[in-house]
Amino acid sequence: MVRQKNTKLKPKPLSFISKKLIWIGLVSCIIIFTYFSIQKEMHQFPITTVKIDGKITRISKQEIWGSISDLLKGGFFATDVVAIKTSLQKLPWIETVKVEKTWPDKLTITISEKVPIARWRGKGLLTTSGDILYTESLNEGSKLPVFWGSEQQAKKVLENYLAMNEELKRNNVNVVEIEIMPDQGVRAILNNGIMLFLGQDRLLEKINRFNLAYRNKLQKMSQKIDYVDLRYVNGIAIGWKGSISKIYLDEILNDHLQNFV
Repeated sequence: MVRQKNTKLKPKPLSFISKKLIWIGLVSCIIIFTYFSIQKEMHQFPITTVKIDGKITRISKQEIWGSISDLLKGGFFATDVVAIKTSLQKLPWIETVKVEKTWPDKLTITISEKVPIARWRGKGLLTTSGDILYTESLNEGSKLPVFWGSEQQAKKVLENYLAMNEELKRNNVNVVEIEIMPDQGVRAILNNGIMLFLGQDRLLEKINRFNLAYRNKLQKMSQKIDYVDLRYVNGIAIGWKGSISKIYLDEILNDHLQNFV
């Protein structure tokens, strides 16, 4: 008769379990000790020098310091350059930020500010990137052109302004005021006082039509002109100070403009 072997495992002695627990506890203590040692070492290397590069005219160093001071308390190793960059980008006038650490105690912050290109509806400033900034003082924008429209149209107004000025500078004139009106048509005032009505589309085509007329005849009598309406397919309507005349380009080019003066 064959006897079956007893395969039941014998319980491990208590001493083995105790040794394993002691080993786990020892490893845990080493990890905790190492962690706090690292933390202590990290605080032994504080950031002592903060250098700010870039042309800064609208942001004070006090604002910059107030935005990052709490993020520097952890020392060189614990200082998070991404967190500092994110905090600084919340300041209204900052366009771009670059943050670098230099061993053992230096932090360099390079800032570029947003640049205003126009006054926005008399209440704020529009930057070259199309951002609207509402500020308590508009003195610095007193010589800037004025843009009008809804906030959603700000970048479109800026786009129109830049494209139109690029063409108008051929005749040494530029836009001092531009508006997208409620009917979505564009109205602009030039630095010579002439108002342009341009409609909703083909703005550059119409500006080129104005340039052609201005070079040939209108420049000589610009002081008599109130506005130029370019919303026609081929011609223009001139509002003289006191009267209105519809004129076609061939009339201007053929020297018939004197009939309307």
